[in-house]
This record gives sequence, C-alpha cells and structure tokens, in this order.
Amino acid sequence: MLGSGATGVVYAARDHHRRCTVAIKTLHAATLDALHRLRVEFLTLHDLAHPNLVSLGELFDDDGYWFFSMELVEGVHFFQHVRPAGILDLSRLRSAMAQLAAALSFLHAAGKVHRDVKPTNVLCSDTRVVLLDFGLAADAGDRLRVGTLPYMAPEQHDGEHTGPAADWYAVGVMLWAALAGRLPFSGDDRELAAHKHLGGPPLDAPPDLAALVAVLLDPDPAKRPSGSEISERLGVSPPRHVPVMPFVGRDRELAALDAAWAVAQRGATTALVCGASGIGKSALLAQFADKLQCRGAIALVGRCHERVTMPYKAIHGIGAALAAYLRTAPAARAAAAEARDIGLLPPVFPSLAGLAGAEHLAETVRDPQQLRTRVFDAFAALIARLAGHAPLVLMIDDLQWADRDGLALLRHVVAAAPARVLVVAAMRDGEIDPAAAWLTAGARIPVDGLAPDDAEQLARQFGGGSASGLIARESIGHPLHIAELARFWNEGGEATTLHLDDAIAGRVRNLPVDHAYVRSHFHRPAMKWPL
Repeated sequence: MLGSGATGVVYAARDHHRRCTVAIKTLHAATLDALHRLRVEFLTLHDLAHPNLVSLGELFDDDGYWFFSMELVEGVHFFQHVRPAGILDLSRLRSAMAQLAAALSFLHAAGKVHRDVKPTNVLCSDTRVVLLDFGLAADAGDRLRVGTLPYMAPEQHDGEHTGPAADWYAVGVMLWAALAGRLPFSGDDRELAAHKHLGGPPLDAPPDLAALVAVLLDPDPAKRPSGSEISERLGVSPPRHVPVMPFVGRDRELAALDAAWAVAQRGATTALVCGASGIGKSALLAQFADKLQCRGAIALVGRCHERVTMPYKAIHGIGAALAAYLRTAPAARAAAAEARDIGLLPPVFPSLAGLAGAEHLAETVRDPQQLRTRVFDAFAALIARLAGHAPLVLMIDDLQWADRDGLALLRHVVAAAPARVLVVAAMRDGEIDPAAAWLTAGARIPVDGLAPDDAEQLARQFGGGSASGLIARESIGHPLHIAELARFWNEGGEATTLHLDDAIAGRVRNLPVDHAYVRSHFHRPAMKWPL
C-alpha cells in the first residue's frame, strides 16, 4: 500500500504490458457517494495532460469493485521537499511554487477547480512537482463546502461559489506555512473562519514572497491574483493556454438536427452524427444542446471514454448530467422521483444516489437477468417521466467507445420512450458497432470540414490575419488543423508556404524534454495488483 485517505487507498501494481510499476486507487468502502466521486475524479483528469498533473490510465468496474490506474509518482510531500529536515530551502520553494502555479493554471483553463490543494496532495522530486488527488475537483462555481479546513478559502468555508481563486488561496496558505514553518491560522471551525476574513497575518519573508502571500490570502476572491500574475511574481513566464475553439458555421448540420427534433415531437427518434476525429462533432452537440435549453428543453449530454471499462458506460455520462440537472429543477426532480423502480438505479448509476425516492432499493432482486430487465425498465420510465415534464434530448458523444450493455439500454429507452424524446449519438466515421446499427434508422448527419468562408472566419479568430485564406485552404476546413496552422503562422511561419506537416513538425520540435512524464495508456489484461 502506498497511501490512504478518508475514502480511498492507493496500491502499487505491476503493468506487465508496459513492464513498469503503476499506482492503483480504489475505495475503503464502495458506498454510492464514494463510487460517484471516484468516477468524477478520474474523468476530471481523463483528458488533461500536463507535466505537473498526475497522469491517469484506465477506470474499471470489476463486478462492483471500482478502481483506476495512474502513473506512480516518486517524491515527497510539498513541505518535506521545501523544508528538508525542517529548514527552508528558498530555491526549492520558488521552483516548486512556479510548477504548482503552472499545474493549477492549466486545470483552471479547463474549467476545473481542485478544491483540496494542500501539501499532501503535492508530490515533489528534485526536478518535478505533481498535483494529485482530484477526488473533490469540480466545475468552477460549485457551492459545496468541501476541502481541508486549514487550507479552505473563506468563500469555500462559507459554502459560497468556489472558483479558481479558492485554489489560489490554498496555495497562499501553503506558501505562508512553508516560509514560517507553521500554519497561518489556528483554532476551531468558527475561529478559523473569523481569522480568514481578516486576511493573512504578518510574515517575515523575502519581500516579493511576502507580498505574494498577502494578496493570495486576501479574503475577497476578486482581489487574489490570477495564475499568470502569480507566475510573473515568481519570475517565470506565464503558462500559454490553447484558446477555446470558437463555434463557427455548421448551418446545414444544425438544420438537420432541428429537423430531427421536430420529428421527435411526434414520436421518439434518433440522430447519428458522424465525422472524422476532431472535425467538430462535440462542438456541434454542445451548440445544439444550448439551443434547445434556450427553448425550455432538457438537454442531457454525456460521453463515452475509451479508457473506461464498466457496464453501461454509454449511459453513465447521461446519468451524471441528469443528476446535475435535477439538483437545479425541483419540479422535474419531483416528477422523476415518481418513476417506477427508481430505487434500482443508484447501484448501477451512482450519480443518481441523491434522487428522492432512490435512497433504498425498491426490493431485492436476486436473479441477474430479472435485475437487468427491471433496471432497463426503470431507466426508461425515468426518461418517460422527464419527457412528460419537458421535451428531452439525450446526447452521447464518442459512441464508438460504447459497451454492448449501454447500447442495449439506450435502444430500450428509445423503444419505450414517448414523444418529445430525441437521442443524438456522435461517433467517428466507419466505427459504428453492429450493436448500434439501429441508430441509423433515424437521421444520419455527416460532419465534414467547414465551408471555405467559415474556415477563413475561424482562421481569423485564431489570429491568422492575412494568411487566413491560405490557412483555410491548407486545412481543408478541419477546425483543429486551422488552429494549428494559425499558431504556426503567428510563431513565424511563412504566409506563402504554410503547410500542415511543417506546423506539426514545429510543434514536435518544441515539445519539452525536461519532464520525465508519460501520458500512459494502461491495458487491463496486463494488470496484476496489488504488488
């Protein structure tokens, strides 16, 4: 065993395929809340790759035993690193703070807040600082009062909106404690809250670090510095972030989805969105979901993940989106609570554990086939109840990674659903599973490169300037290629000789080589654990 926390435990394991040691995180007890948090922790970091964030492998559900694999990080906790033998190493502290700031800036740019930044969640080696343990991470704006009390920001402590500034406050506590050798505040819950609202206590430290601590511990989150400002104060270049992909064009595809939506008002139907990887299918789904929400519809968006191995993974994202929606819609929540056999759903979809009426199983169902049938009917009944409350669209991205159980449940939902239900599935061209062939009975919406005018407009938004026309032609309208070509041109590429191969080669040459980290892809059959 490598370590243990309030809900989880981490083991060392051997990946026989890659011939290396990895880490496995599982749970002390498989409560529904713990299962939900473990899944959220994995998916928070699933698509984020950064040298200062722990790299994850795969998430597994092995007959109710959930765990995920991740890189085994060698190092010591933050305080042990910056205060070896209890003596402050100022050089180490500055370097560690810069890397921690880079990690959090990257996380915040992805719309996530860690909410539990503290020394034991930061591992340090001689050359690398790694932020880990994302069990409490959430989207910015969450109001839950969670975290580790001494490091919680005042607004987090008071249960107010929690944004990136709350993580920076925790960094301020860590920096103050590293400089002083003790925590800045002490006392019980009430006393800590009162102290934090007064700002940070005086500190005998280098002037630049003392000034940084003072603004990080400001009780007003609006007055705390951003990640870029913190990096500048630490004397390092602010991290560069890839700009958010703007949504441009797609009038034809949106019109096709509107037509499918109109058909769904007369009877449940499907729409299959197909296209190459990175062509813009996810952005199209998000745009259509926003459009329907403005019309008063319920839009639930989920996604299948390649590196998740569990039954019904095609539906888990929908379950999480549904739980989030019901937390903000009391009338819909009341309607959902009346669905038949709703108590059978939380053990399969832990995100629904908080749904009223679902605290306990409706009854014990011992026969596996009978349980499967009842779960299918219960989920279909839940969707039907919601459709009676408001028109409903279920959107599942990356359906090429779906499992057979999830596809079967989705088909059952469509067959049993009343009018006002549309199921939209997005997947890569040529990767449809035979078990999903029934989706082709509805609308089929191909997504190709952007139209020339739209491609040029997107290039201009990425700063393509006078090269925007050339970028649009060279990219053949592929949004990711447009972004990469525009970046290449802005970094000194010749506007008369822009080629995608050159842009990619330039990006590869500029990759950092001083970080010994690999975004690993673990393979389940190769795992043997614990060590």
